[in-house]
Amino acid sequence: MPHKGQIPCRKRVLTKRIGIAKDSFYSSMREAHYYDASNFAYLDSMWQDLAETGELTTIPNTAAQDADIIPDAPICIGMDYNANINWIVAGQPIGKRLNILKSFYTKFERKIPALIADFCAYYETHQNKTVIYYYDTTALGSNYAVNQQDFHWVVCHEFERHGFAKSTTRTRTDGSAVIKVQWAFCSQINNFRESC
Repeated sequence: MPHKGQIPCRKRVLTKRIGIAKDSFYSSMREAHYYDASNFAYLDSMWQDLAETGELTTIPNTAAQDADIIPDAPICIGMDYNANINWIVAGQPIGKRLNILKSFYTKFERKIPALIADFCAYYETHQNKTVIYYYDTTALGSNYAVNQQDFHWVVCHEFERHGFAKSTTRTRTDGSAVIKVQWAFCSQINNFRESC
C-alpha cells in the first residue's frame, strides 16, 4: 500500500491515472459520473473587470459561477454529521437525474452553524429561495454531547436564523421513512413561521 505522499505524487508529477479498487467504497464510480459546469460568461466578466480597472479582486464565491443550476428550482440538500467534519451536498432533480451542484464541508471547530452560513452565502443570489432538507434518523436525537439539541434542530434553527421559514411534509419510499423539511425565504411566503 502506498504511503500518504505517493498518490498525490503519482497524480501530479507522474500524471498517472488513479484507479478505483474493486472493493472500495466508490467501486462503481466512473468518469461518466463526473461533470464540470462553470458559467464562463460570469467568470469572463470578472476577468474583464480586472482588465478594465487593473485591480485584482477575488471572484465572489457564489452560485453565479455555476452553469448547471436551475435558477427557479429549489435546492435539495442532504447532510452528514460527524464530530470532526460536517457535510452538505446540494443538488437539483432534473427528471430522473439528480445533478449534484456543490458540496460544502466544515472541519473541527467549525460546525453545523458555520456550514449553513456558508451554504446561505453561496446561494444568496439564487432566485428560488426554497431549500429542501432530506434527513434520516441520524439527525434525530444525536449531538456532539455539547448541548441538548439534536442535529435536525440545529439545522432548522440555523436556516431560520438566516431568514428562512419551515414547512414540513413526510413521505415514504420503499417502506423507509423519508422526511422532507422545506424552507422558503420568508419574503416569499408572507413570513410564515412554524417552529422546529
